Amino acid sequence: MNTHAVFRAMRALRRLGCEVLRFNFRGVGKSAGALGEGPGELDDGRAALAWLRNRSPALPLISGGFSFGSWVGMTLGVETKVEGLLGLGVPFASYDLSRVDRSSLPKAFVLADHDEFTAVPAIEAAVARMHDPKRLWIVEGTTHLFTERLDAYEETVAEAGRWLLESIGLQ
Repeated sequence: MNTHAVFRAMRALRRLGCEVLRFNFRGVGKSAGALGEGPGELDDGRAALAWLRNRSPALPLISGGFSFGSWVGMTLGVETKVEGLLGLGVPFASYDLSRVDRSSLPKAFVLADHDEFTAVPAIEAAVARMHDPKRLWIVEGTTHLFTERLDAYEETVAEAGRWLLESIGLQ
């Protein structure tokens, strides 16, 4: 929740007028519980999305996250029928994104050109296989955490956010 990538993404999306919910999965930071090996984190995400829907029922939801959290957020977004999906630093080689692949929801991806978990050709191939609408941004000169070019990353997340808002008819 407090990594530079998550904080900068939150800041970019708030500048666009979005409400943003950041949270730690169970067992991370000061949160209760123990790591849930995937199913537990999906439950955490379900609870977070339900809380957000209850808090702001009239607002459209974009679900996503960073790294492992992108798999959780995007998977749940398809499951709960949000309006759009945002994947930041998606580790395509590590998780099953087949539900996201088949989804007709707008999907925006921001990845690093030197990501340690998935090489750019594999990233491009994974996104190309997905149903439209979708869009991919690659931040040059960065690794998975984007620490080498955080300003460029933040601006790219803002571009991806604007595209998602336009895709769901909000801009």
